[in-house]
Amino acid sequence: MALTPEQLQEQPGDVDNVKLGSVLAFVQDADTEAQLTECLKELRSGTVQVLRGSGAFAISYLGKHEFPSYLIIDVGGESDALGILRTVTELLPPDVTVMVLGDRTDADFYRSVTHVFGAVEYLYRPFSRNLILRILGPIILHGRDTHRLMEGASLIACIGVRDGVGATTLTTNLAYFLAEEARRYSLLIDFDLRAGKMATLLDITTNGGFRSALETPDRMDELLLERSMQAVGERLQVLSSMGDLNTLPKIGSNAVTRLMELVRPRFRFVLTEVKWSDDDVYMRVLGQAQQYILIMDPSIVSVRDALRVMASLPRVSPVSKPFIVVNNMGRPGSLSLDEITQSLGTAPDIVMPYLPADCGNAEIDGKLVVTKNKAYRQVIEQLAHSALAVTLSPSLSKGGLFAQLKEKIKTLGARFKK
Repeated sequence: MALTPEQLQEQPGDVDNVKLGSVLAFVQDADTEAQLTECLKELRSGTVQVLRGSGAFAISYLGKHEFPSYLIIDVGGESDALGILRTVTELLPPDVTVMVLGDRTDADFYRSVTHVFGAVEYLYRPFSRNLILRILGPIILHGRDTHRLMEGASLIACIGVRDGVGATTLTTNLAYFLAEEARRYSLLIDFDLRAGKMATLLDITTNGGFRSALETPDRMDELLLERSMQAVGERLQVLSSMGDLNTLPKIGSNAVTRLMELVRPRFRFVLTEVKWSDDDVYMRVLGQAQQYILIMDPSIVSVRDALRVMASLPRVSPVSKPFIVVNNMGRPGSLSLDEITQSLGTAPDIVMPYLPADCGNAEIDGKLVVTKNKAYRQVIEQLAHSALAVTLSPSLSKGGLFAQLKEKIKTLGARFKK
């Protein structure tokens, strides 16, 4: 989102500009300063200050100046991070909302930060623009109560700008990667109740339970959804129904809201593909999503529709800029990356190569292309990291200890069967 000249103005030295509703951040390094400044100015204009300095500097600063409404403090690299947080929270009145940045990943530290010192959120490195907007954005835009309402899974809306761009395939492969490779409990939802293909890609059967739940949201409960879900591996569940082509589904007006209330507490990520032609479902999903992933292909009509979709996206959440994926890049007779960038006015975030044989064979075999093609998997991993801040630990990556152990168990099992 382009910023106006007024929004770009900042006076970091003028500390008395801190007013009600303002955001004050203390960071430890230049990279974090740049990322946070960009994100905060997009969320709030004219009431943001980002200062670089140690925890001791933050304590000194807060002791001399007016308190902000929202405080972000970076304790990464501090030898006594909890001691600094203790001093900071003793200085602040209870109505200041505190968010903490750092580099520690252990659960005990997280509990101390949130339960003992009352911070509403803690983020650890590496940071990304999308992570900051997705996690801290709702708090800064709507207050600490919004954070409680949005606890649970992040809803990821994958938007195909038009039919045939590969949005269903990419969404399904991303969900599988998050569950099987990144070990995040994930839910994949197929709102196409007459001709959806996510279940086909995953080689699973569907039932009519999900459609029934959407058509009668007043009867929707955890038991009905549980019976409607299909498991893929240990950590991926799928909601999908295949109904009569001649019968148009009548999805209840509050069905999406009710569905999210029930599934968010169970999962880390909820992924779905939505189409702008779906009207009501499309707008309701976008209104609750924490991230938009815009999927297009390298064609002129796709660029045209991508611009139209971006211009029409609602501004009801901190998702102010969609994450752009160009699928099937390098397809014969298509636009170049430079031409796409020039037409969109911004460079795509992710580029997926043209892999017609592997994608086609994956549908026939019932085995996802992310499990068969190294180049495709690398791009999906990059997408998970850049858009969703999901990073594989060495033990979970290909060739890591966990992967090697899993492979050995499979080999021993095969020998035992023989």
